[in-house]
This record gives sequence, C-alpha cells and structure tokens, in this order.
Amino acid sequence: MNRKLGWNVEVSEGVFRETPPKMIKVSQLPRWQSEHQNSEKGLFRSIYEYTTKDPYVGGVISDFYVDLDCKEDPDKARKEAVTLVKVLINDYNIPEEFISIAFSGMKGISISVDYNIFGIEVHADLPLIWKSLVKYLVSKLNLKTVDTKVYERRRLWRLVGSKHQKSKLYKIPLTFTELEKLSIEEIKKIAVKSRPQPFVAAQANSTPKAVNLFQEHLKKIEEWKQKRKDSLKDSDIISLGKDDPPCVQRLFEQGAEEDMRNLSLFQLAVYWSIKGLSEEEIVKLGYEFAKRCKQDVSPFPEGQEIEKTVQSAYQGVQDKRYSIGCSSEALAPLCDRKNCPLFNSLKQQWMSVGEPITFDEWREVINKNFPDLWPYAEACASTVAILLVKDALPFALVLQGVPGCGKSTTLSFFDDFVHSHRTDKFTPASFVSHAPQKSKKELEQVDLLPKLKGKVLITSDLNPLFGQIPEKLEENLSTLTRVLDGRGLTTESGIHGTRGYSGDYMFTWIAATTPIPYKVWNVFGNLGARMYFYEVGTERKTVDEQLAEMRKSTYRQRVKECNEATLRFLKNVWQTEGVEWNPDKDPEEVLRRIIQLANLLVKLRGKVNVSVKEEHDGEKTYYTTPIIEHADRAREALYNLAKGHAIIQGRKQLTNEDLPLLIEVTLGSAPFDRVNAFKYLLQKGGSATTADLIKDLRCSRRTAIRSMKTLEILKLVDLEKTTIETEVGTRTGYTMHLKEEFKWFTSRQFRKLWGVKKIEPKHIELSERTEVVGRLTTFDDLFKGGENRVNG
Repeated sequence: MNRKLGWNVEVSEGVFRETPPKMIKVSQLPRWQSEHQNSEKGLFRSIYEYTTKDPYVGGVISDFYVDLDCKEDPDKARKEAVTLVKVLINDYNIPEEFISIAFSGMKGISISVDYNIFGIEVHADLPLIWKSLVKYLVSKLNLKTVDTKVYERRRLWRLVGSKHQKSKLYKIPLTFTELEKLSIEEIKKIAVKSRPQPFVAAQANSTPKAVNLFQEHLKKIEEWKQKRKDSLKDSDIISLGKDDPPCVQRLFEQGAEEDMRNLSLFQLAVYWSIKGLSEEEIVKLGYEFAKRCKQDVSPFPEGQEIEKTVQSAYQGVQDKRYSIGCSSEALAPLCDRKNCPLFNSLKQQWMSVGEPITFDEWREVINKNFPDLWPYAEACASTVAILLVKDALPFALVLQGVPGCGKSTTLSFFDDFVHSHRTDKFTPASFVSHAPQKSKKELEQVDLLPKLKGKVLITSDLNPLFGQIPEKLEENLSTLTRVLDGRGLTTESGIHGTRGYSGDYMFTWIAATTPIPYKVWNVFGNLGARMYFYEVGTERKTVDEQLAEMRKSTYRQRVKECNEATLRFLKNVWQTEGVEWNPDKDPEEVLRRIIQLANLLVKLRGKVNVSVKEEHDGEKTYYTTPIIEHADRAREALYNLAKGHAIIQGRKQLTNEDLPLLIEVTLGSAPFDRVNAFKYLLQKGGSATTADLIKDLRCSRRTAIRSMKTLEILKLVDLEKTTIETEVGTRTGYTMHLKEEFKWFTSRQFRKLWGVKKIEPKHIELSERTEVVGRLTTFDDLFKGGENRVNG
C-alpha cells in the first residue's frame, strides 16, 4: 500500500500505552516490530497515522478497517467476514488484492482496505466517517460480530506477525480463499507460528463506487456536526467549573446519542480524572450524564456500566495510559475555541496571520517595497529564529544608523509577531522593578523579564539608553550584561528588598539606535559586550530612485504589506519544533570562519584609549593597557546567529551562505574609527600607509596614526615606520600590514562573501579623538585608573 513514510504512528508493547505516547515514523515501524518481536505482552500500533507527533493535533489517515469477533463462537465472526469481503468486492468493485485479511490471534478476524481505494486525504473526522460507513454496512448485511467501538483516533491495532499475549497464537494474514474454506480451528493451527504476507499489492487506485460510498458518509458526518453545533448555539452551559472547556460542559448538558454514550462517558471520565476528581465523584457525575443521554432503543446504563466505565478511565489516568484532547471524538464536534479557557491563545494569534509563505516569497515582498532594507530584515529574522535553537543564549542585535535610514521601518516589519514583546520606551530597571508606589504583587505584573521568556524584545530607539551620563550608562549596561547571560536577574532596594528571577530566561532582542558615541564602546570594554550591531547603510538615493519610490504605494501601505508578509513567513518558520543542533553536520571550514570572525571581533572592540601627541623630539603615542575579552562568548553568539540564519532558509546545518551576515555584524560591533581603518585595510589588500588613510579617509595625520596605532596595540596589524611629506615638511608615518592570522580577510573568498563596500569617512562625534582626547586638560586625565604606556 502507498504509505507516507514521514507520518507518525503510535506504538505500544502491551495494551497499556505509554504517556506521553510512544511516537515513531511509519518508516521506522518494521524495525521497531523486529526489535520487540519476542515480547510476551503483544505488539500494537495505532490504526491511524498522524501528521504531527501529537496524536490529538491535526488530521489523520488510515485504511478502512473492520474488526469482527465473537467470544462464544469465533467461527461466526469468520463467516460474517466472508460475507463482508464479498460485498466489498462485488458491490463496490474493490479488487481482492487490496483487501487485507488477518486472524487476530484470539477470537476474530480483521479486515482492512487500502485508503487509496476510497480516494481520501488526511481528515480530522476520519474515525467518525469510518464508523458511519461501517454502521451502514452492519445494518445492510445484518452483521452481529462487528465491533463499532474501535473508531477513535488513538485506537491501537495488533500488528500482523505479533503474538497474542493470552492465546500465544500469532496474528497472521489470510487469503480470501483461506478465510472462506478453513474453519476458525484450522486457522488457529496455522497461527501457532508467524507467517509472511502471501503477496505484496501494487499501488492502489480509487474505484468510483468506493469513492462515492466514502463521500456519502463524509457528507453525513459534516451535516451531523453542523446540526449538533446549531442545537447548542443558544443553550445554557451548566457550570461544572469555571475552568472546564465549553465542549465538556455542553457534552455533559446535552448527553449523547445511543452509539456514542459509552465513548462519551469514558472521555468525560478521563477528563474528570485528570482534573483531580475522585472516582466516587465521577460516578455521581456519570449517572447525571446518563439521564441526559438518548434512551430510545436500549437503556443506559445497564447494570454496573457506569461504575465499570469510570473505573477503567480513572485507573487508566492513574497509570498514565489515557489522555484527552480537543480532537477526542466526543468533544471535537462541540469545540468552541473563542470561549475555551484552555485553548492556546498563541494558536489563535497564528490563525489570524494567514497562510504561511516561503523565504523566497518573503524576500520578494520586502525587495518590492523596500529593497534597501532586505539585509537588515534578514538579520532581524535570523535573530528571532535563534529562539528555536535549543540551549541557545540570548542574543541582542541593534541596527545602527543615521536618522531616516530605515532602522525603525525594518523593525516595524516584525510588529505583532506572536512571540514578541514590543516597547518604545525602555530602561534596564524595568526588567525587575522596585517602583515604590506599587506592592510586590503588583510589581510581578509589571516586571519585564518574565514577559520576555521565549520571546523577542523589539525596541525602536535605544538612544536614551546610550546617551546617559557615564555613571548611569555603566550601571544600565551592567544590568543588560547580566540579563543577556540568560540566567535571570536579582536586584535589591531599600523599599522592596531582594526581588528577581533565576533560571532559564532565554530571549532575543532586535533594536535600533543612531550611531553610538565612543564612550559607550568604552563601557562595553569594561563589562564584556553582549550586544551586537549591524550598520545600516547611509548611501543617499538619487533623484531618479526617489522619484520611482514616490510612484509606489504609500509608505504605510508598503510597511503593512511587509509586516503581513513577515508574519506569514515567521509562521512558516515556526512550524519547525525546537531545533536540537548537531554541530557534527556543520562543515569544518564554516566553523573555522566563525572562529576567525569571533577572534577578530573581540580584538576590534577591545578597550584601549590611544592618543598621539607631538613633542619636540617627535610624535609620541600614549595608551592604556588593552582589555580584550576571550572569544568564547562572541564565538557562541555568532554561531547562534548563523544557526538562526540557516533556520529561516529551511536548513539545519550551516553553509557559506550564513557567513555574510556574520561578517557584517562583526564589522559593525566595534568603534567606528578603528573599524573604518580596518575595513579600508582589507580593501587595500592587507597593507596601507598613513598617506593612504589621510587621502582616502580624509582625516588628519594624527588621526590616521592613532587609528593605525590602535590596530597595532590590539594585535591586528604590524607597523613599519616610514616618512610622509606634508605641507609643513617631512613627518613620521607608518605602513601597516595585516597580521598573518587574519590573512583570510584579504582572500578572494572573503571579498566575495563581504561584497564590494565603499568606506566612508567618519567624523566628529563618533571619533575616539573627540569623545576621549578632545576633552582632556592633561594626559593624566586620560589614563586615570589605568596603567600608562608610552610608545615613542
């Protein structure tokens, strides 16, 4: 038969299923049966196959199946099975080779027909449809041995070739001739040992009569469900408990049809058992429920029917064998998502997003509306996707650029993402609040940190944070450092004492800011940076480009379209469960490049203050002892970002395609002066002179030398002393050469990954000279609190 080998199936060794259910792929079933073939408990699989690992979620598929058994006279079940098979062949034109027949190993016969014969697809109501169809055949043929209670989505089915735990006989396949000619006792003699399938059927094709039969009962179930829902629209709900879902309350109120009474009582009893009611309380509710059920043909209950059903459900829950869900047959038609307190609100939000789209479709929408912003949208999506990586650490990506360059526009694409928390005004103190006017209980409602767990924080403007006075800035960045470690935050105050949270507080962060001043990098150097930056391009648009943009839809319309597309794309990404990354599958070359980028990053953003001063005997360089963090944390952060990028492209291992983003983040996460000089050095092939920097970066000789000296102190370059002709005569200059360990950054491969970049000069408020040196009265101020170094 045609099987979707990627679907899931529940398996069980013995009739007591595992909790949570043991789920494997259909393709793994033969191996699982082989490994457990000697079991004395019996081997079972779910008759249905599932599209997800949760048997209560989504549609199901199965062959058409009928179970016939009779404890008193098993041969009666065999004879009725013969009648049924003949009708399937003669009345519905179902080829014999697509009808599977088996002796159950005890007291009956099972029959199944390839689902392709009926032309069906995955359907959530398939158990109800099969049951309706079987009941029709039972009535038509006056069958007495068919079990109509086996049509539920988690029904276990004994595997052909496995041994029955009681009779010690095997469930064996039979030909129709054997079924018709042999008695049940003769069949039992064959079943003392396992036997292979007598033939292997080819691909089944649908037959019109079988398709029509299925469609008739599909329509019947749909009409029944609608009628059921309509009858409940205006009905009052009995309050069993304020947290009980509406489907449970309505089933209890309305009762059940005759053929659903036992199943409905059983599923209610399972629910009440899980809820924590005692067996005695459930029995009382069971009798109340029975009064509301249909009693037209046979009375309900009979004898100890309530007690036995409740005992079975109650004990099954205690043994962790039974569970209940929204797709349970008795509850599914009564579902009321809107008013259900147990329904996952996240799923409701996802439903409002629309159909998921692919990475290429998302990129097409962004490029159509804001082509310049695509790289930054991709970087933000990669950051968001880190949430799916198991055991990842928090990651913060800040888009950095001048006003109007598109930072906030890019972030708005991610507005209303299901797993996001957006705030326009942010202070680190809000992670764990100590507001004096609020009680501790009220503070728990306003604390930001618990709201971020498993989400992405979106902050459109970090300017107020980075623009604070040095003392306050250092305090706030210290808080951020702790939070971005992902282990929570505990703080103290005189009003509320010790407050905070500990444990796993994983989140990611996408934010925006204008170019940050050097003093911020200086503080980062003391604390160990946990934030990473992506420089948003500042290239000005031509008049023609602006004219073309004006002829497009309005700005708001374009942002809305990009936002909708981004959410639909993330819905597609979030269909992937948590990703347990396997580093062994990542190419060694790519991992080595990540290590090189991390080593470069920590050196580029190392803390060191450098000043160049002209003295009577020549220029002298003053600098503090450099502080360069270890690369482990940076390496892990870049690795996680690469994983996020791979995930949004539908991959679970890295390729070279993930490196360009990491390159941009590496070269954007350090002070501008030194990064600009380093980028220029790369463009020059690894060697550059002071005269080159003066000319191409339009800076003074002192600024050029300071940048070169900074890179030398950070152990990125070697300097060779030369002379340079200036307007005031011959002066000292240098030629810098990239150190051997960073030579890959001048290779053809790197240039291809990085792309052709135009290096723009950086001026005034971004320079180390202005922020540090320009405000000094003496050099003692520069080196206060640190070791002084002089390089003549």
